[in-house]
Amino acid sequence: MSSLSLLLIMEKSLRALFVILTAAVALPLWGASDSIPEAFPDSCNSVYSSRWNVGSYASVPALATGLALWGAQHDYRNSSRPFPHTHSTLFGDYGGYSPLVVTAALKLCGVESRSSWGRLASSASMSAALMGVMGYGLKYSVNEWRPDRDSRHSFPSGHTAAAFMCAAIMSREYGWRSPWFSVGAYTVASSVGMLRAARNHHWAGDVVFGAGVGVLSVELGYLLTDLIFRNRGLAPGSCTPLGAEFNSRPSFFSVGMGAGSGSSIRLHVPLGSGRQTEMLRLKAGATTSAAAEGAWFFAKYFGVGGRLRMLAAPLTPSYRADDSAQDSDGLMSATMQETDAVASVYGVWQPASRWQLGANIGVGVRWTGHTDFKSEDGLLLHLARTTSPEGVAGLSVAYALRNNSALRINAAYDLSRPGYTATCANESVDLWSATTHSTASRFSLSATFAILF
Repeated sequence: MSSLSLLLIMEKSLRALFVILTAAVALPLWGASDSIPEAFPDSCNSVYSSRWNVGSYASVPALATGLALWGAQHDYRNSSRPFPHTHSTLFGDYGGYSPLVVTAALKLCGVESRSSWGRLASSASMSAALMGVMGYGLKYSVNEWRPDRDSRHSFPSGHTAAAFMCAAIMSREYGWRSPWFSVGAYTVASSVGMLRAARNHHWAGDVVFGAGVGVLSVELGYLLTDLIFRNRGLAPGSCTPLGAEFNSRPSFFSVGMGAGSGSSIRLHVPLGSGRQTEMLRLKAGATTSAAAEGAWFFAKYFGVGGRLRMLAAPLTPSYRADDSAQDSDGLMSATMQETDAVASVYGVWQPASRWQLGANIGVGVRWTGHTDFKSEDGLLLHLARTTSPEGVAGLSVAYALRNNSALRINAAYDLSRPGYTATCANESVDLWSATTHSTASRFSLSATFAILF
């Protein structure tokens, strides 16, 4: 099964998961508005206590990481040859709006949200306007080429910004009812960003920065609406509880998106019929990833769990030592898609009631899909799919947002040694074949929304 098939299967699974999670949480709440107290709790008396949510903290690392990737990858973007143009999927183009559609549908069905219709319309409109100004203002100012050279509107990713804007709105409106609403919404948004990179429409920095723009626009939109409406049209009980802290056994399930360093591949290409070879380097750019991770803590400080992650890594062929793509037989760049599953042992320490430091170490499996590099004259370099064991070590910082949710910032280091087999062909005639075992190491940074249980 190809990596593209795996990606499409995961896309359909994510859509089904979002619908199931929303239905499972919403049905018990249908018509349950009578259980909400009529009076505002003390924590709602000030607008300042209700306006901060996960986005207030998640947007900062996303924006910083996106800018860092955009700056660090400048030379790679300029040296890489065009990536093949691929058509977007229906989910990649429009799936990011589904959290906002579901939010409106739930409200129509009588499941009370944080805001009245007027307040919700104001918050959503201001958020969309701010997202458009920030996102498209940068697009037409930076003029960054897309990987497939389709246009110069790559940075930041507008689809990712819109997806995270819709997810943040749903999280603000229904996250106080159940954190599973937030998990479902951010799962959809992360998968949209992943698809934008995997389909060669955006670089990693575009997607990560776009996520930050989407979340920040909602925070600013809700801030302006809160200042205008004050407590009018605000559901009692929807304010974020003060004094949130971790449970004594901090088990969690999280979803999120990240980016990291790529791992280049070196192939020894035979020259003619002799034993001489030359080096073909597949230079890697920054990777984009979407992941689900969870752990069950059987004691206060120790637990076991795992992670399932999908990655997209851009590769550019080059025979030259200076990494220039000019001498690569005209081969276009391509995106390698990978999936890994890891089982880990987790340890945590809480320096304060709302802060948690963690570490994990584990082993797993990495599946690398086949990748094709094509040229205009019919030359094809085929990199076969492969499977390899993987070791993982990670550190995390978590901040409790309310009693059952948290923001987690994860730093991970992955190490594996896959065996790559490359075949070069022209008009169905094999020209050469090469096999190499290359150490693949990757450092990644991700921001995730977690449910605590």
